[in-house]
Amino acid sequence: MLARRKFIIGATAIVALAGPGASGAQDLANLVVDVIDQEFRLGSNAIAGAEHTFHFNEAELVAGSLNSAIVQQLTSAPLVSSASGSVALEWDPVTNSFATTASSFGPVFAERAETMGAGKLNFGFSMMRLNYDSIDGIPLDGSGLGFDIKHQDTGAQDGTTLDNFVEGDLIRMDIALDVSTRAATLFGNFGVLDRLDISVALPIITVDVQADVRAQVRRLSTVSFSDPGGQAVHEFAGHGSTTTLSRGGRATGIGDLLVRGKYNLIAREGRGLAAAAEVSLPSGDDRNLLGTGATGVKMLFIGSATFGPLSPHVNTGYSWFTGGRTELPDQVSLAVGFDMPIHDAVTLAVDVFGHTLLDSRKLAVSQEDHYFRLCDGCTTATPEDQMPIGVISRDVLSTRADDIDLFFASAGLKIRLPTSKDLILTTNFLYSLGRDGLQDEDVIALFGLDFGF
Repeated sequence: MLARRKFIIGATAIVALAGPGASGAQDLANLVVDVIDQEFRLGSNAIAGAEHTFHFNEAELVAGSLNSAIVQQLTSAPLVSSASGSVALEWDPVTNSFATTASSFGPVFAERAETMGAGKLNFGFSMMRLNYDSIDGIPLDGSGLGFDIKHQDTGAQDGTTLDNFVEGDLIRMDIALDVSTRAATLFGNFGVLDRLDISVALPIITVDVQADVRAQVRRLSTVSFSDPGGQAVHEFAGHGSTTTLSRGGRATGIGDLLVRGKYNLIAREGRGLAAAAEVSLPSGDDRNLLGTGATGVKMLFIGSATFGPLSPHVNTGYSWFTGGRTELPDQVSLAVGFDMPIHDAVTLAVDVFGHTLLDSRKLAVSQEDHYFRLCDGCTTATPEDQMPIGVISRDVLSTRADDIDLFFASAGLKIRLPTSKDLILTTNFLYSLGRDGLQDEDVIALFGLDFGF
């Protein structure tokens, strides 16, 4: 009864925290769009008599695609398993009942089929930091995320930029993004029945985003042309042909609350099968990348076995989401690995795990021919068809619907500290196995503690 009471108090405290995230008035989820939309301005001239910004509205469309891809994937970072680390039950054929086992402290990112046992309680926390280096293989340091924005077709609306020579100019944009997240995940597990565990996990997240954009007018058509007042047709207000735009921010708050129920379906000597259902609630502030803004449901099947000291396991699941400002793709998850004791107080845990975002947004930089009229020494009275046509290759940033695989290899230790047989220290390192999506290309460290009684 004491353990049950403590679990109820702890769960109530966690749910009470699940209010709005600490975000202030900022909106990190639209930062890339904002830096283009609100700070990217071209000056006016005597010919047009108005801003030319709207003539390069492709910039906002491209920024929107980039922004959506970042938002969609940033909320898919790996979280530590809610599996109990210190106690578990497995079937004892001799007594024809469940019995406590302490041969292994369990996996780190995967789940095992064994349950804790009625009245057992386990809680703890983990900490992990990710510094993202690339997205879909494109570096974020400004060396790869570059593209050329073309002018709007203001002439015959035939899809070309040849009807009016001023349409031939491009704007080159090179974007550097510094994106990092820190997550401290609080979790608790309670054995409602011998075969049924209930788990709760709540991440506390800090997100830092900085966007620096260098923009340059590429005067391909208007190379030596200016209006009667001597002003270039396309130039940034007060900056000439180049400008640098910057915007950044930080948000800290709770993420999406996860509630999971795991039921042991089959328990046999040395093997087991369990099913789990997980619900993620939109308690994190999606405007500041602390949560998805959507309600998610995940169904998970868990198989595990024991062969001497070796305990392999496999998890497979499917997730779908509803609601939220950004449409989130369904996900297929998989984890395969093993855990084994290498000492009475030390368990080695190894996993390959991750998920596939189905029909997600994948970014790519490609090249296409750009045709333009060359006005070098011409006047406004020069007929368009007398101006020579030039062609160059321009960089295009685009998105396409495709599956995105986010998988990791992880290895670590679970160590029972000498202060208590139920206090477990987790040290784990993981490394990304692919180039899809947002990637931290370094080795990622995770540390945690959990306590069971």
